[in-house]
Amino acid sequence: MLATLLAVLACILFVVFINIFNDGTWASWGLALLVTALIVLALSLLIGLFLTDPLRSLQKKIAAYRSGNTNVPFEADGRLHEADVLTKEFKDLLDTTSAQSPTWRAAKSNRCNSWGTWPMNCVRP
Repeated sequence: MLATLLAVLACILFVVFINIFNDGTWASWGLALLVTALIVLALSLLIGLFLTDPLRSLQKKIAAYRSGNTNVPFEADGRLHEADVLTKEFKDLLDTTSAQSPTWRAAKSNRCNSWGTWPMNCVRP
């Protein structure tokens, strides 16, 4: 949808610039095309910057969590639907992992203790 709107905007701008710069030469057409391309490129970069901000924010939260900060709030902020879905899925994954972690560690510890030795994949309790 957004790409279609940018294409329509580019066509409209090109027609406007042809009417402004047209002196009957190919150089005027090239100048109009160049100006139109630069304006549409700047707009698309600006839109892309605002669309990636929620994803960059989520990436910073994940990096903080992985570095040991377990108090990072993974809450949807409502700016971008895809980022909100990823945030919810990551929060659910963390909740599931933290809920299963004590039982997993206990089972692994019991299994390692029953062997009587300390194999490389066992963690000392």
